[in-house]
Amino acid sequence: MKWLMATREILWLLLPAIVLPVAASACGNSGKDEARALGSAVDRYRSADGEERTELGKQIANVSCSQKDLKEARTACSESARLFREAADEKRRVADGLARLKTGALTKESEEAQSLGAHLDAAQRYLDESAKQMDACESQLRDIRRKYGIR
Repeated sequence: MKWLMATREILWLLLPAIVLPVAASACGNSGKDEARALGSAVDRYRSADGEERTELGKQIANVSCSQKDLKEARTACSESARLFREAADEKRRVADGLARLKTGALTKESEEAQSLGAHLDAAQRYLDESAKQMDACESQLRDIRRKYGIR
């Protein structure tokens, strides 16, 4: 009976030595997995075109990130995608307006036609801001890839 109690005490003493390293490695892997998921989402976004790019841009914001550096990178990357989406919307407004002008459905003197230049300027501003955010995104992703040892 004393032997059983001694064995049980030894096991209780060894338990933290076994559990803590396993738990610590699991936490370390979650950051690496999250970094890999974020990098992959951004890569898919950058290689996409048209409407697919818009949808993939929304997915960046949904990547789970528990580490501060990953959250900051996700914010920069998703903000770049949001600004790009805004630019695409403005560009679509201009294209639709020009098509309506061409068919005569919209007159040159109309308020809508007069605002097409402002929409084009807004599209350019959004694109410029999107590019700045993408530079920040890529810089942070480079640091994350180095830190977590991923490609």
